[in-house]
Amino acid sequence: MKKWASALLVLVLAGLAICLFLSRTWMWADVPRVTLGELSSGAVVKRFSLPAQLQAQDGVDVILDAHLDYALTVEERCAALGERVEAGQVLLRCAPGAALTEELTAAEQALERARLSALEARPGTEALFAAYADWEAAADAALRAPADEALARREAEALSALEALCAGGDARAALSSRLAAERRLEEAEATCAALRDLTEGAREILAPCDGYVVYLAGAAGEEIAANAPAATLSPEPQLLACAVATAEEAAYFATAQSLSDVSVRVGRVRVSASEPFADTRGAQALLCAPVQLPGAAAGTACTLEMELQSGDGLLLPREAAAVLDEGAGKVYFYTLETHQGFFGAEDIARLQEAEALDFDETHILLAGADVSLSEPIVATSSAPLSDGAQVLVVDELR
Repeated sequence: MKKWASALLVLVLAGLAICLFLSRTWMWADVPRVTLGELSSGAVVKRFSLPAQLQAQDGVDVILDAHLDYALTVEERCAALGERVEAGQVLLRCAPGAALTEELTAAEQALERARLSALEARPGTEALFAAYADWEAAADAALRAPADEALARREAEALSALEALCAGGDARAALSSRLAAERRLEEAEATCAALRDLTEGAREILAPCDGYVVYLAGAAGEEIAANAPAATLSPEPQLLACAVATAEEAAYFATAQSLSDVSVRVGRVRVSASEPFADTRGAQALLCAPVQLPGAAAGTACTLEMELQSGDGLLLPREAAAVLDEGAGKVYFYTLETHQGFFGAEDIARLQEAEALDFDETHILLAGADVSLSEPIVATSSAPLSDGAQVLVVDELR
């Protein structure tokens, strides 16, 4: 009988153990699995990459002629980027473009026609033209000295002599035709002389002042567009990497005390730059960093790269943030609290709120967090958590 009672007791206890095991296994089935992490101390480092363009610092653009629309073709570059040149030194040798050549040819043809027209109008008008020139000179002299009575009488006499010669209608018409022809000839001569000077000037583009070459038009065979600068000279060898920004952004970066590792990248080349400053050109706010890039030309696209480091404080891994409200500057995360339950020790997630002072790609800088460095925090969870939820730790501090 005792044996049967002992056996029955063993069976009952085994059944209870099996039920307890099954109930505990069923209870843990829906409990979120979490891994733990911890806070650290330090600073966050934010990296910025802004599209920019290299510009000359107080540069002087060298333009052949600001009023005439003529393109030029580069034949030879006589200076190098970054080279210091003196006023009058040859920067480029060019050939006049087709438009300038055609314009000069047309002007020379117009000059020849005007010369022939003047030659045709001159015979028989010598006395008339001389009288007109005499009166024109007297009138100019009287106009410059209106109080001089002698000059006034001289003008009246010259006008009277001219009117006497032009008494007939044919004489007046002949003089008018001669004057029109002479004016056309003068205008044609002036236009042709200007185009010839422009053509000759195009063959050698000279530096207008001392300075460093920070831009030079393209290689041989390339064209310089009408009114485009052939070169740019700067009093300093360095360029400015200028990024368009809002006025607030430019002022923020220009005055940031913890800005570091300022550099400029052009293609695969990356060089250090000086601290940036805020500038305004036209309606644009710019962030400009002085940089020396031998061989780089103004107008080249580049990237302005910077690092901004915060002050020291508590750092929360970004993966541990349940919610990061960047607009409100708040972050929510969970810590782990352990207490004794019916089945033994139980781990409970507790929601924490803190101010997010700053953040980078890996960490969030906290303020106002009632958490110590040694206190475990929930790094990852297999399911969304709520304050007071029971969790199952599957990995210790990482």
